[in-house]
Amino acid sequence: MLFVGKGGVGKTTLAAATAVALSEQGKRVLIVSTDQAHSLADAFGSAGDTGNGEIWTVTPGLDALHINALDLVERKWRDIITSVAGLGSEHRHGVEWFGLEPEELTGVPGVEELLALGEVARYAEGEDWDVVVVDCAPTAETLRLVALPESVMAYVDRVWPQNRRLQAMSEDSLAGIAAGILDQLTQHTRQLRDLLTGDSTLVRLVVTPERIVFEETRRTVTAMSLLGMILDRVIANRVLVAYDRSGNVTAPTSRNDDPIHRWYRDRVSEQVAVIDELTSALGDIPLLTVGYAATEPVGVAALGDLARNVENLGLVRTPLASGSPDDARRRRAADCQVEHESGTGLNSVYLMRLTLPLVDPRSIRLGRIDDDLVVGAAGIKRRVPLAPVLRRCVVAGAEITGSELRVRFQPNPEVWPQW
Repeated sequence: MLFVGKGGVGKTTLAAATAVALSEQGKRVLIVSTDQAHSLADAFGSAGDTGNGEIWTVTPGLDALHINALDLVERKWRDIITSVAGLGSEHRHGVEWFGLEPEELTGVPGVEELLALGEVARYAEGEDWDVVVVDCAPTAETLRLVALPESVMAYVDRVWPQNRRLQAMSEDSLAGIAAGILDQLTQHTRQLRDLLTGDSTLVRLVVTPERIVFEETRRTVTAMSLLGMILDRVIANRVLVAYDRSGNVTAPTSRNDDPIHRWYRDRVSEQVAVIDELTSALGDIPLLTVGYAATEPVGVAALGDLARNVENLGLVRTPLASGSPDDARRRRAADCQVEHESGTGLNSVYLMRLTLPLVDPRSIRLGRIDDDLVVGAAGIKRRVPLAPVLRRCVVAGAEITGSELRVRFQPNPEVWPQW
């Protein structure tokens, strides 16, 4: 379960509260922070050194971990060096493997994020915990991290196709060693992609009910759908309640000349409008609201109280049954649907549909690379493999209908079979 959101919206607190709620249900829970500005220990009120990359126990049934990216890079690099050293000097081919320090690798884009993802996947695939809750880095970094596996695979395959790597691996050469490392990298990233977009991985987006945040929420929901992620629910945090001077709940339109009350009333009005708009735009994606507490909930007891005051915060959806309404919605968000719309032969029209909720039509970009359609939206690009029938077609047009991108194809006379 991934908790994502803009920095400062209370993502860590809600991730920690959810982890406490799940552990109180009898589940074995591991909560992991991939944000290098770690604050999990602060949320739990834990003392001592909790940032050394080791798992610590918060309460029975609830463990926590801060992933230290630099230590992780160093450990993985030392493993590679050990493997190369075992080959003997005659297989190093003049390459100074020992001359490169692990700190230098952190400058390579994506290295830290990829290794952090790998650690999360390793714990998620193990049997020590029932649920792994991930307190992710701010939204932009998290989306880049999730898009990374597919980007790595695409670049590696374009620069050095798999058939050539396999040929190089059969040779006793530097190219063979490099091919082996790259092959492991692509296999690793493919497994990460499958994990992040599978039915067992749910995403919870934490926002604050503000107008500018709403626009970012639109982009985030679109980007996650394009990446094939399952948005389990959106959580609106720090929601104010309207009161009159006696302390009774009142409508946000109440008149009062007091400047503090007026400011409070205006803030409530804005929040009500944003929440209503979000609820309407999200459709069947649940929206939870969390009240603005006077003090920050710190410690297991306070986090547990917070979770109990928010309906369904500790609810985890079970794997979807095939054919259920939610199954259909999530499948469309991750995959495209293709159908024959009209015509026959060269006059045929085929329709490809891809769900992009809350998408801004102005952000849509389309391209074609070999047998893939490249779809760009909300700052994210995804290569969508075309169905066999569409590979011999050309794009005839595209449009946005509601939350659905519709792309029409017509046969390419140069390659379409004709009898």
